[in-house]
This record gives sequence, C-alpha cells and structure tokens, in this order.
Amino acid sequence: MSRFKVGETVYMGRGKHQKELVVAKVIDNPLLPVFQYSFEAPNNGFACGEQSLRKHPNDPDLRMNECWKENHSKENVTRVNTIASALRRVIDEGSSGLFDSESPTLRTFDDFRVDFRPDLKLVKWLVKYADNRLIVHVGSGQGHLVTMLRQANNWLGRNAIGIEPNINKQEWLKWRISRDGANADVNEILEGRIEDYAKLLTDMGKDRVLLVIARPKVNDFVTTTFNLMPKGMELLYIDTDEPFFVNSFTKLTHEGISEDSELIYSITK
Repeated sequence: MSRFKVGETVYMGRGKHQKELVVAKVIDNPLLPVFQYSFEAPNNGFACGEQSLRKHPNDPDLRMNECWKENHSKENVTRVNTIASALRRVIDEGSSGLFDSESPTLRTFDDFRVDFRPDLKLVKWLVKYADNRLIVHVGSGQGHLVTMLRQANNWLGRNAIGIEPNINKQEWLKWRISRDGANADVNEILEGRIEDYAKLLTDMGKDRVLLVIARPKVNDFVTTTFNLMPKGMELLYIDTDEPFFVNSFTKLTHEGISEDSELIYSITK
C-alpha cells in the first residue's frame, strides 16, 4: 500500500525550491520496487518516486529503503540502481545542443537514453540462454543492458560487452571508475561500429558469441550487423515489431518482463 493517497497534499524540495503538490495518481509500476506519483495542475504530467516526497514541510527526507512496496525484490532494486543516470529522452541534434559541432558524438555520458528496459529476471534469462557464449550488445548506448547482464552473472567472468559508435568514452570511463574504481573494465563498451569488429567476431567463432540488438533506431546498422555476422552465429533481435531484414526467424518464449513488452526473436544466418 502506498504511503500517499490521491488528493493528498505532499511536499518536495527545500527552501525556495519547495513545491506543494496534490497527488493525482498513484503509479504502481511493476518494474520498480517503489510507488511513483503524478500530480494535479500546475504540476500535472510531473511524476516522482515516494522517497522524494514528505507529508509535512519540515519532515525529514525518506530513504529509499523506507519506501519499498511490501512485495519488493532485490532484483528490481538492482534494476533501479542501473538506471539511476539513464533517462529515456529524445535527442534532437538540431535543437538540443547536446552534440559536438563537428561530429554526432554525444558530449556527456548522461546524454544517452535507454530504450530497452528489462527487469533482472529477463536479463537472467538472457544469460542462461547464452549458455556461456559472450553476449555482444550491438548499439549498446551507455551500456545499461551490458551492466545488467554482468550483474545477473554476479560479475563472474566477462559474459557481456557492448559496441557503440556514438559514445563519449572519456565521460563513460569517468562514470565507471567513479562507481567501480580499479575494478572498472575499460573494454566493457567498445567504441566504434560493428564493421570495426567484424574480424573479431569471425575469429571468436560462431559458437562463442551471441549477438543482441535491442530496440534499434537506425535500420542500417541492423542490416549491416546481419550481413557481417559469421554464418551459423545467432542474433537475438528484441523489439516490439518483427524483424524487417530477414524472412526466417523464431519467436522465443522468455522469462521476465520489459517496460514496453518487447518480443525476442532468434535469427541464425
């Protein structure tokens, strides 16, 4: 049961930044272990988690572990931690000012967005399905899925890496080192296009690698990945629509859920 009710007045922020908010809706997101809330005008459309709110202006701030749903799980808590700085936002090169003028590389680590948001149960299923193959996430962005894959494997071995052309590796390294210090793996995300690593995939062999593409925004790199992958190698295509680049594929039944109920298709060249 949530702490705050519809119609109740709550407070957020301190001092001149304090807001008085009226709860319009309690959001029970099955992927999160805490309740979220949206509010009446003039703050309608704004949503935040329970730990950001308080009943009275001078109440102490809540800690997240004081706000868990009764049936929360450690798996969802892990997922919350991995998306702490990964916002779903649309990047507009023409107006956002987030891009360098000379190239489309994003300026900061936080500029990346996460389009595929699975729970940890689904990620654990991916690790099990890979069956000791190295999972290579093509178009990995900031590495949200790669991080979860490694957590699902209890950080034992390097069971997943990402390939991403539009990553600011310097900012990414700062973030990883700030979190993991000397244990940060600088090769967790490889900077570049799939074309740059075609020989690596061939040398590793079809039975040692499982390719993953999740919620792609550019069709060209999907087609290129399929054309470059060695014969016999498997690709998991994860999207809300069926694969557009092949005629033969297998829809898989998997465990866990994802935010947009994406489907998983197995494709072998």
